Amino acid sequence: MADVKQPESIPCRFEVAWVGSCKKPSTNGWCTEHENQKCVLCGQQAVRSCGHTGGPFVCGAPLCGGCQHSITGKGHITKVAFQQECDERGKTERETKLSRTSSERRLDKKTGLPLNLFELLKGDWKGEGYQLQKCYYLALEHGLMGFFPAIVKSDKRMVITTDQSLLTDIWKLLSPRHSKMRSFTGYVHERKGVVYPDKTEQFEQEQATPEALLGRKTFEQLVAKEKESFEWAPGLVGPDMSPKEFLETIKATQKQFA
Repeated sequence: MADVKQPESIPCRFEVAWVGSCKKPSTNGWCTEHENQKCVLCGQQAVRSCGHTGGPFVCGAPLCGGCQHSITGKGHITKVAFQQECDERGKTERETKLSRTSSERRLDKKTGLPLNLFELLKGDWKGEGYQLQKCYYLALEHGLMGFFPAIVKSDKRMVITTDQSLLTDIWKLLSPRHSKMRSFTGYVHERKGVVYPDKTEQFEQEQATPEALLGRKTFEQLVAKEKESFEWAPGLVGPDMSPKEFLETIKATQKQFA
């Protein structure tokens, strides 16, 4: 019996995130699975899957050699935009390092507010109208990794308020889900409508940026435009409780905070 000559093949060069090269046999360096995959951003031939991680999950989107996952975690961007982000992050890190030994505050150019809690605490925050207060928010209760708070549908910002009764009114407008009212202490400026979450460690203070507060007036304006102005942050499939159970949960919480 004569020897059979094996056909020549080229290992697939597609890079699978956190795994390595695909290496499946192919005739042109691309296996059937990866040959026609296109970059999710620019549409060119995808050469790898995105390795950006969010908690226990890997993005996995097909990308070309240039496009990247934004370092802010907000989608995919071009190589040029990614470099700009890296340059901006480097600049911010240098400014942060310098500010640690400077009494001068770093302010947000758009809002004029201190960039973070560390910068706020450099000055006379009490004299400027800030007060340590308890703030309230809503979040889904589940046994999985992830944080899913109640948000304003129009701009996706987290619902935070100093008015516990207002949060109860918002809760009743949300879809029935296993959820809980939670609280934290923060540096609140009612007139400016912002809160800096209270932190003790310097690193945490530098990460504690101002969050928008929701007041009764804004709530009424939102509901007047659209009754369903609030929703749960996406990512956790539901519903997981009946409307009756949901109302009982709210009533029990009202008694707890009364």
